[in-house]
Amino acid sequence: MANEYCVYTDVINDNFSLPTGWNQTEVEGMITDASRLIDEATKDIFFTSNMTLYVDGTGKDTIYFFPYTKYKYLCDDSMVVTERDTFGDSWINDNNLATNAFDGNAKFVRTTYNYTSLVRASILRSEFQKGEKNYRIVANFGHASIPTSIKRACVLWTRELVSPGYTSSLLLRKEKYEDYSYETGFAPMTNNPSVEGYWQSFTGYPIIDQLLKPHLNKDTKMAFTGI
Repeated sequence: MANEYCVYTDVINDNFSLPTGWNQTEVEGMITDASRLIDEATKDIFFTSNMTLYVDGTGKDTIYFFPYTKYKYLCDDSMVVTERDTFGDSWINDNNLATNAFDGNAKFVRTTYNYTSLVRASILRSEFQKGEKNYRIVANFGHASIPTSIKRACVLWTRELVSPGYTSSLLLRKEKYEDYSYETGFAPMTNNPSVEGYWQSFTGYPIIDQLLKPHLNKDTKMAFTGI
């Protein structure tokens, strides 16, 4: 198992009983499936991934991470940026591109050019030279730790995969106060707000939606900026 958002013992806690025939190995397979479903639903990853991006130079002082990746840079000083040489057969990595600052929301980082030759300085002039995949960025993207709500969503989604209908039992759908009674579950998903119990879902499970919604990755304008 790798890059899962919960473990077997998390799933079987809280008096959750595995259906007959399920064993630990099978449940761990469902944990992996649930973790990747969370990635797909949020358009994000909640682990650290060291990635290599080959990006186009723009002829300006900014190059963008997107569309080369939609994940956030961790701002952990892991970034190394190199430039393809004139002949296109090697990468220049002589501290000419050195990260020295970044903004707090990880949309972009700022760089300082420490030129080792006047020739390179006169050519670059603090710009990323226009070209096709002529810059290489190696850095850590994603998340340094798993948010608590992501872990909880993984537990619930795994239980739902193991025992279909499990999550509906956790939701209070209707209460009646004369000779008190209640119903659990949820109304069928619909786009019609006039239907009783109207709800829209991006996972198919309202309780998991609630946990994942704060983590939806809508931030795609990520850039690397030279100053």
